[in-house]
Amino acid sequence: MTVKERTRQPDTTRPFDSAEGAARKRQAIGQATDSAAEGGAGRFLVSTAVNSSTPAKRKNRRIAADRAQTLIRQTCGDLKAAKRIVCCGRFPTGNGRPTIAKTRDNRAYASGLQTCGSVWACVACSFKIRMKRAIEIAFAVAVHLAKGGGVLHLVVTMPHRKEDELADLWSMLSDCWGHVTSGGGWQAFRDRHGVIGYIRAAEVTHGWSSGWHPHCHVLLFTDKPMSPVVNAEAYYELRRAVRERWCKRMASKYGRTMSEEFGIRVEPVKADEAEGSGSYLTKVGYELAMIDTKIGREGGHRTPFAIAYDASETGDMADINLFREWVTASHRKRSITWSQGLRAHFGLGADKSDEELAAEDAGGETVAEFDPELWKQIANRRDGARARLLCAFEVDDGRNGVQAAVDYLTGLGYSIRTSYAGSVPVIGLHPPNQPKP
Repeated sequence: MTVKERTRQPDTTRPFDSAEGAARKRQAIGQATDSAAEGGAGRFLVSTAVNSSTPAKRKNRRIAADRAQTLIRQTCGDLKAAKRIVCCGRFPTGNGRPTIAKTRDNRAYASGLQTCGSVWACVACSFKIRMKRAIEIAFAVAVHLAKGGGVLHLVVTMPHRKEDELADLWSMLSDCWGHVTSGGGWQAFRDRHGVIGYIRAAEVTHGWSSGWHPHCHVLLFTDKPMSPVVNAEAYYELRRAVRERWCKRMASKYGRTMSEEFGIRVEPVKADEAEGSGSYLTKVGYELAMIDTKIGREGGHRTPFAIAYDASETGDMADINLFREWVTASHRKRSITWSQGLRAHFGLGADKSDEELAAEDAGGETVAEFDPELWKQIANRRDGARARLLCAFEVDDGRNGVQAAVDYLTGLGYSIRTSYAGSVPVIGLHPPNQPKP
């Protein structure tokens, strides 16, 4: 079969029909397999522990995220693009109660609450959505490399000025990438280089001197590995072809010239059988999915959530207005896009919406429920109380998590009563009409 036939036809040989294929799939999402019984596929392809950290660091991140989330809700809730964020994490779904559950690794989280599904404007929903998408991306990369394919990481950027509106820049970015990946030229490019498909993620940063800077991160899947060392001629030809198509569109339609040397960066994604490669592959998926949530301030540039974090610390109206612009411009934009047929190629099925992913429960054991009024008061606080409360449920100091949580709330000035719904404690206010402390 020619490269042209192979790339145009859908892959009907689902890679997980065999016992070994099923083991590979479980490996890639971090589940153990029996190497003797399942085709020798016992090594984890993807590690789920790549983002592990100390409890203290995790607590600090949670508190910062909770404070930023409260600020976003209070300063952007009037925007049409963020109207659902007002209720997110504050009110229960239906007539139920907010629930605290713990996973097997002792992580406490709140469930039974309304979600907004905003990958751009909601810290909590964005993290949930992107972590689940990261697993899928890492899984696809791991399986593809294990089968002898190649993956290239492209960073596609564009010229920008401080006075440019974010909405205009984003439209230019989408149009130019659409030009690169459409028409007969793209099909000929795919055929010539054995391109199976791509995963694209948008990233946006802001610099005080240069303004908004949207750009794309792309994982390009090829039928053979490419690098300056392996298959060098094909690698440089592919890199040159992408740059030419991108730069030509940017210049001819928008009058923005850019260096072909720096407009696009292409690097091979490497993997081998060495210890730790599973963590590396997980990192590939995690970074592609989470790129615009990093709290980085490199070179004077900040991601949108870094702007929100800073605003929650300082109350700076300039930062608040920047984030409001971000919320409006990013509304209804796709964060991560798989090229047509690529998900089916890896047997992943239909893509779920951001709203569906945000609403999914993480599982785990229910350890407590809350009266809605008490939970709403906690969620409305701007001091990170909700994050500290969840951390209290994770204590390992001789108390059980419920008692530690009650002690924490009592220390904030709440008069707490505890009842039971079956064997599950229900934490509420006493008396029920107690005002906020």
